Amino acid sequence: MIKKKVSQKKSTLLIHDKKTQHSLYQTLQGFSSIISKGHEEKKIIFFLLTTSFLALFLAYISQYIFGFEPCILCIYQRIPFFTIFFLSVIILFLKQKKIYKFYILLSLLALLINILLAFYHSGVEKKIFVGPANCSSSNLNRAESLEELEKIILKTKAVRCDEPQFYVLKLSMANWNLIYCLVIFILLSKSILTKNQNNAKAIGNTISHL
Repeated sequence: MIKKKVSQKKSTLLIHDKKTQHSLYQTLQGFSSIISKGHEEKKIIFFLLTTSFLALFLAYISQYIFGFEPCILCIYQRIPFFTIFFLSVIILFLKQKKIYKFYILLSLLALLINILLAFYHSGVEKKIFVGPANCSSSNLNRAESLEELEKIILKTKAVRCDEPQFYVLKLSMANWNLIYCLVIFILLSKSILTKNQNNAKAIGNTISHL
């Protein structure tokens, strides 16, 4: 009888030990997933840094190496990439988690602005939208006299927004920029949503096993 009781106590202790080990393992997993949040944030920063740098690099290569001068809308579309690039560099040096959300919001806003600019530029190229006054041949139709026509011609730049200088796979640079920014915007939004879901699960598991 005594042996049975001792063996029962040992088995209950083993069960409790296994349960304790399992709960500790789950808690450690929760903590590790929370800690890995910082690594995920760095991955997103480097992703935005490299994608913005690549876009600017290709833009300046096409301008200074291949001799394709940008129109005013092309230059406008570089500004959001410059914004994301410099913000990424600043946040890497500051290493402050408090401004990370603000950085992500600004990056998403910059991408959204670039998507709208690229969409508008693509429409100008297809003659769907009217381009800026100093950047499009469609504005010549607005002239009501020879003097006004002369003024419009003098104001209009040599590089027009409504005539792409070259195509890659039947798509202009504005078209490619639209696709590029859309892909980055979707990937960034998806990574943020999945990260938030994983963090919420990790915190919930950690609290439940404490």
